[in-house]
Parts: sequence; structure tokens; C-alpha cells
Amino acid sequence: MTIKNNLSKLRGDTRQSEIAAAIGVSQSTYSMAETGQGILPFPALWKLCAYYDVKPEDVYPVWLLKEVYGIDAEPPKPKVKTTVSIKIPVALAEEVDRLITNGQYISRADFIVTAVRDKLHG
Repeated sequence: MTIKNNLSKLRGDTRQSEIAAAIGVSQSTYSMAETGQGILPFPALWKLCAYYDVKPEDVYPVWLLKEVYGIDAEPPKPKVKTTVSIKIPVALAEEVDRLITNGQYISRADFIVTAVRDKLHG
């Protein structure tokens, strides 16, 4: 069984021996982990996470972290849509465009965000 991981992607052009030395394992141990033939010892995983400034779930799948290391990592949360499209009457659009021209707003989106904030916060 090959264990899926992101070690090769994280390592990039850095030599395996350099990463292995930084996390305190032999180059062969690191190579086996990177190719999915083994896993990193627990202390080496934490050193690797610190080295790359990543979370364990950025290295190994969540199921493996829980099963092998006992780490309860949360699966990634779905991204929330941050944009919306709305239709406004032509007369309002023309008025908003006039306010933009006068420098009161940067864009139609700025006008909408300001109007919504004013409505929500009284």
C-alpha cells in the first residue's frame, strides 16, 4: 500500500537529505515516507510542520493522522461564496453612478455594501 502525502510537493527543489537532517531522521527514512512506503515518526512530523509552517493535514490525509498518530484534525471546510450578483433598477443605477462620479462611492459594490451595513446597523 502506498500512503498518499504531500512531502514531495512541500520539499520542492530542496534535497531530501537537507529536509531529513532538519527534522532529525535519516535520508532513507524521509525517502520512504515521501514515496509512500512508510510514514514519518511523530516527532519528525511536528518538526516538518514547523519547518514548512504547515498543519499536519497539509502533509497527510486526515484519516491517517487520526489512525496512526491519534490527531483529530478537521477536514478542510468548504469555501464560502464571497460574491453575489444583484439587479438594481436603471434609475437607481444612474443615481449610484452619479454618486460615484461625485466621489461619494468608489463603485456600485461599495454603494451596496454601505447600504446593507447601514440597514443592518441602524
